[in-house]
Amino acid sequence: MEEMPPAGSEEGLVQQAQEEESQSRPTPERLPLLLSQKPVFRVLDPPDPGDLVYHPHRKIFPANSREAYTLDYGWNIICASRRGDSHAHHGKYREDDFSVRYICADPQSHMARGVLVALADGVSSSAYSRRGARAAALGATEDIPEEMLTRLIHAVRQGQTLDVFVTSIFAQMRETARQAVVKQAEQDQLSLSDLYSTLLAFLAIPTGYESLVLASAQIGDGALYAFRAQEYEGERPRDLWRVLQKQQIQENGNEVQPFMYSSANAWIQSLQYSPHLQTTFIMAMTDGTADDLQPAFPTHDTPDPDPCFFVHQFYKEIARQTFSRAGAAQALEEFLQYEQAQSRDDRTVVCLFTDYPHTSGIHLL
Repeated sequence: MEEMPPAGSEEGLVQQAQEEESQSRPTPERLPLLLSQKPVFRVLDPPDPGDLVYHPHRKIFPANSREAYTLDYGWNIICASRRGDSHAHHGKYREDDFSVRYICADPQSHMARGVLVALADGVSSSAYSRRGARAAALGATEDIPEEMLTRLIHAVRQGQTLDVFVTSIFAQMRETARQAVVKQAEQDQLSLSDLYSTLLAFLAIPTGYESLVLASAQIGDGALYAFRAQEYEGERPRDLWRVLQKQQIQENGNEVQPFMYSSANAWIQSLQYSPHLQTTFIMAMTDGTADDLQPAFPTHDTPDPDPCFFVHQFYKEIARQTFSRAGAAQALEEFLQYEQAQSRDDRTVVCLFTDYPHTSGIHLL
């Protein structure tokens, strides 16, 4: 989450100029991506570069062939995260992080039955939020007992009701994520408030070329979208997209409750579960991108703007710029350098997609 620059500073003057030249929020006729001119920002390393080994300015997944697995029915996952212009200008770290864990992975065939994913965004007011974000994401994925996930896969294959399994796993995810953050704080001799972050997690198990078991939960202001399996001519973006997790903003302003400050009840209440989700593309993101895709304000000409208009435009740009070339994860990270006024925060995006040739979805090559 980004900080606002002080009034009268160089950064504040840049922001003021941007605000004067841009609308407060775009209309559907004005796509908020890929501006032709970019404000001048410095690119500085942190004065204490010791954390760069764990918190590099850019991160992708899969980063190499060892990490590249294919899920059942030809599903694939790529992730990318990059430091925002504001943090680069101030010589700060990337505060976003993510973690991916394959379920029932076979190292010989590089096939897996499903995937656990977690995204976290460090709270800017917390001095070491990057460490908390990384710990929470890792704890929510890597620390889940393999036995729990194996039982879930077996239940899916047997056609059993999964509600109890899913709820149990997500309760465990919250607990292991919290334990990981506590351990990190103790190791670094810091208070928990120094490591505050958000957390969005999802679990996906392919059950067909155009279907998934998908469950998700979050405390924070990230977003999770699903693209419908089939697209028909003349359909609007709002007909094509399903919002699985929407941004949680507090009533007292643009503030988000940190994951470590939240209750177990709040986490489970956010749980969304679809045993037969018909889709070919899942897209998760932290607020650095989710904020850019907020719906336009109503206007006289467009009194009911499509809430998924910018989501669909973003998806099409990813399809055009990322999946049309080899090295999709690296291409996604490069795409996240897109320019948009007032968009200076870290950006993290996860794409889960099928390459089945008869879908309307995405192809790797």
